[in-house]
Amino acid sequence: MNWEDGKEQRDRAFEEMLRRVQQQEEAERAKRQAEEAAERAEEMGEAETVEEPQDAEADAGEVSSDEKAKQAFEKLTGMDDEDAITVNFRTIIGGDVLAGRWFRRQLKFLLFLVGLAILYVSNRYACQRETIENIELTHKLEDRRLRAVVATSNLTEFTRRSNIQSKLQDSTLKSSPAPFYYLQTNQ
Repeated sequence: MNWEDGKEQRDRAFEEMLRRVQQQEEAERAKRQAEEAAERAEEMGEAETVEEPQDAEADAGEVSSDEKAKQAFEKLTGMDDEDAITVNFRTIIGGDVLAGRWFRRQLKFLLFLVGLAILYVSNRYACQRETIENIELTHKLEDRRLRAVVATSNLTEFTRRSNIQSKLQDSTLKSSPAPFYYLQTNQ
């Protein structure tokens, strides 16, 4: 049975129950009108008897079909009259809702949802922590790259031939006027 079939059954059971309630209300209304007419007739002194519908067998049949409709509705919804707790502020604070059959049946699912919520929140905090750490490490890396570029620039500046020659003018060392040459090694 798929979801649509269950929905159709619930709708039919609900419509049947609604129709029975309306019939019952109409029967009660007709009975009250008959009683009122009888009272008016007695007040006027007329001893006419107003006939009330005597369909005991039909009423018994309706009761059984009403009971059947009620049982079908309870079967579809899974709720009894005992399970029906009026939910208001007092019952929530008093804990009556927690003692209900519905809550006991759904307790595992509610605990599962609470666990998922805790995992969701903790995952979000962990993600934020990693994002902040990633930003800090990116700033550190950029700072170290800039320091490396500055150090390389300073080293290049200090090791230029012209700077070395200007610093060696005061010393006894002189730069060689001969060109560079390579030493041959046997390998």
